[in-house]
Amino acid sequence: MIKHPVAIIAAIAVFIVGAGTTTSVAMWSTTGAATASVAAGTLGIVQSGFDSPAAVTFTSTVLSTASVVTLKNTGSIPAPYTLTLSFAQPTSLAAGVDVRVVTVASATACTTAATATAASQKWTANVVLTGSAATALPVGASVYFCVSSTITQAQRFSLVNVTAKPTVTLAAGIGTWSITPTTSAMNLTVADTITPGKPVVSNPTDHGMTLTWTKPSDTAAITGYQVFRGTELLGTTTAQTTTFTDTTANVGTTYTYTIRAIDAAVPVDVSPASPETIASTSGVDPTHWYKVTNVGNGKCVDGENERTNSGTPLITYDCKTTGYANQSWKFSNPLGASTVTGKYAPNLGWDTSTGSGWNGTTTGALAELITLSGGNNNSQLWRIQSVNAANGTYRFQNGYGLCLDTSGVTTATNNTELEQATCRTGLASQTFTLTNVVFP
Repeated sequence: MIKHPVAIIAAIAVFIVGAGTTTSVAMWSTTGAATASVAAGTLGIVQSGFDSPAAVTFTSTVLSTASVVTLKNTGSIPAPYTLTLSFAQPTSLAAGVDVRVVTVASATACTTAATATAASQKWTANVVLTGSAATALPVGASVYFCVSSTITQAQRFSLVNVTAKPTVTLAAGIGTWSITPTTSAMNLTVADTITPGKPVVSNPTDHGMTLTWTKPSDTAAITGYQVFRGTELLGTTTAQTTTFTDTTANVGTTYTYTIRAIDAAVPVDVSPASPETIASTSGVDPTHWYKVTNVGNGKCVDGENERTNSGTPLITYDCKTTGYANQSWKFSNPLGASTVTGKYAPNLGWDTSTGSGWNGTTTGALAELITLSGGNNNSQLWRIQSVNAANGTYRFQNGYGLCLDTSGVTTATNNTELEQATCRTGLASQTFTLTNVVFP
């Protein structure tokens, strides 16, 4: 109704009712003499539904959720509005969720299927829905926006335990009048139901141990498990197999093991790591054969050219993966003084040269494979001394108190011959690891 200029200006009140059970009201009025015509009316919009449910947890069987946002004009004039879909805080889930919005005929028509053909958007994109003057919500009418949020199975692996807080903010106004926007929210979380249990160690040996773990609570998308020793991927099992035996560890070394679940994607998606297990391999076994690797040059102690004559130079050479009998050594008494013999020539033992002016106490005497003499030959008796128990490193000290060292001369075939040298703590050329080798 239009009144004449002499009429008193009528109150204009704007009512905004928030989502759910919370109601927020913005109201104001004014009166005074008017010199032009003034419209009188009441604007009211009720928003509901978005925060029902208030929280959604994504799992392998719940990858999508749909919420209806209902706007109802409870006033006496057409209601212009602005509805903004956004987020409370930036997270990888807010940026990763697939958001689709469509208008549906009723609240019960809101399903994820109903939004399938809508444009894909993100919560971080600030989707704005409006009812302008031309499309304002009629008196007594309602409009229903169906909002779906969806993730993929792969995202469950990368977004475990990540949360997002989508929001819907309603604003309205008439002319120069506006209200403080009101916001409702819901919480989205990706459940951690894919992380395997902490591995349990059994049967430790000088070259490894067996690991067993429990499956995660949600195995629907899991196709296998990856086994890690530190950052090294040791192997992969099937989804049905929750045990793995490590056979490639070094002697007397402490390791950290974790397990990750994987899916069928290419490349695979991986779960967070399980709680870690710390365990150690056992020490040297006098019945086993070992590769002896220098930590300085990464090469293995080797009987040069597989020669079997007494006086064969003891060198370091590229570690072999086959035909390594001349790089395989046995220690007769790991807890005391050992003779060290080769698999390929068991009558020869580690020794240091006493020829050409050398003697047993001479620093720089070259290491050779010499026929075992038996008895208390100090140049043929070696003690295994731990350098670092945590990483399984050792040095070898002979009966003269001198250590095996890779700093020797170059042989006629261009290999570095080992020597005996004054023992020095932490010297890489005197530090070695031992790895069990198995022969058919």
